[in-house]
This record gives sequence, structure tokens and C-alpha cells, in this order.
Amino acid sequence: MSCFQLLGLPDRPVPSADAVKQAWRLAAKGRHPDQGGDPVEFARLLKAYEEAMEEAMAPRQCVPCQGTGKTTIGAGWSAVKLVCLSCGGTGQELTT
Repeated sequence: MSCFQLLGLPDRPVPSADAVKQAWRLAAKGRHPDQGGDPVEFARLLKAYEEAMEEAMAPRQCVPCQGTGKTTIGAGWSAVKLVCLSCGGTGQELTT
């Protein structure tokens, strides 16, 4: 089971950091040892939260433009179209 699944989130697309935080709060609420939860289960949940946050905040790789001159950079649930750095926005492969 992935860190996202332990928090009740889908694996793909990678959830945003805000979605991970919200899922963590809901999942941890009744499982905290101070609230009568199992310390081992809570530690597992905490580790899943830390891994999910690390992945959610990691920089996303660009999707190649495939000749359009635009590239898509994904960040959590959203994506942004930018000028392709591989071709400089020309849609042609740069020669060096």
C-alpha cells in the first residue's frame, strides 16, 4: 500500500501538498495515541504522511513539447503550459 493510499488519497496524479495535509489531519484525528489510538499504527501513518509530503512537494518534470513549442509542467492537481526549454519554443530540436 502506498503512502497516498494509507492517507486515503489516489496515487495518480500526485495530490497537492494541501490535499495531503487535509487527508493527514482527517486520518490522524482518531488514531493519535493521546486519543486512544495504537502508537504503532500512528507511527506508520506519520511515516506515510512524511513520504507523501515529500513527493507532493517535489519538482515535477517537464513533458516534452513534441514539436508544439509548449511544454506542460505538472504540480499536484494542476498543470501549467510554458515555452519548451528543449526547443526554445520553436517546436524544432535545438542543435548545439
